[in-house]
Amino acid sequence: FTNYVAKGTLHMTNGEGRHVFRNTVFSRRPNTNQLYGGDGVMVNAVRHGPLFDNFRVVTSSDDIINFHSYWGYIDSVYDDIVQFKKSSFNLRSIRQLRPGDQAVFYQNETFEKLGTASFIDALSAEEIQFNISTEKFGHAIVLFPQLACENWTIINSHFSECYQRVLIQSGSGMFVNNTMQRVGSAVMIRSTPASHNEGGVPHDILIANNTFVDVSTGPFTVKTLSSPIHIGMFQEPKLPIYSNIHIVNNTIVRPGDAGINIWTASNTTVLHNSIVDPHYSTYVADNRTDGHPQAIYVAGSESIVVNSNTLVDSHHVCVPDKSTGSTVLGLGDHNSNITFNGKPVSCSSPDENMTPTT
Repeated sequence: FTNYVAKGTLHMTNGEGRHVFRNTVFSRRPNTNQLYGGDGVMVNAVRHGPLFDNFRVVTSSDDIINFHSYWGYIDSVYDDIVQFKKSSFNLRSIRQLRPGDQAVFYQNETFEKLGTASFIDALSAEEIQFNISTEKFGHAIVLFPQLACENWTIINSHFSECYQRVLIQSGSGMFVNNTMQRVGSAVMIRSTPASHNEGGVPHDILIANNTFVDVSTGPFTVKTLSSPIHIGMFQEPKLPIYSNIHIVNNTIVRPGDAGINIWTASNTTVLHNSIVDPHYSTYVADNRTDGHPQAIYVAGSESIVVNSNTLVDSHHVCVPDKSTGSTVLGLGDHNSNITFNGKPVSCSSPDENMTPTT
């Protein structure tokens, strides 16, 4: 079906999930310039993610699709009773829990995993009883993986003239055989406990056989990222928190930054991707390339394999990386166990490519 919406957003919140959107168009009404307002689709803490098949979104003025769970912020602990600070977590997580659902506790600055406990009962809108004492975890942040939109799927879909991205903050899932054209940013896998709201721990995600044309073309700045496929963020903890991401056989044309940016990830593969003229819009706008002028960039990550990717640099704006000697792969600091075209790469050098090159 075709849905014409002025300033509206589709929400799916809590419950079992498994919603299906097939052969569907979300767009402004023909012969108008009214944007499809706000986020296109919000997927809020469902137990099982939706399927989008042949799904088209045109002129969304915020996120195209946003998958997320919610962080819980501990206010006080007494033995097995936890009092949470007021937030969306209380409304959209606590009320949805079932006996036996597992909570994962994380240190609220380093994001280190501290331990787990099982939900027993909700004593109030802000209080939960667990099966063990959680005092040892202190004022941690809490996530329930059962409410993380697991196994979401986006296939055979098309997104164009949209302000920004498909934002993946939780769950496992796949983004396969899709096309994005003229979108402000594209596929971002990112979550931060500093949000005090949405979040999660994205894992086991396949991004394959997609085409990105004139996506994320904005000139690079430290605060404005311009990669069509982006994992993590500059200010993330040093501890890798995104795992088992596989980026395979994508075509990326004219991004403003690297075609693929990876921060704080582990056990990730980047294979057989084609990247055409990255960084050129930055070069045109500022007569410079950005701080890491290669086709693919990796920092703060471990166990990353980058093999058989191709770069077309028709304007000669990419610069060989000091660690890899290649314009295809650039490395920042805090990396370990990086493999490039079948060979291990030394990760001992500092991030010399973070200074803009004129």
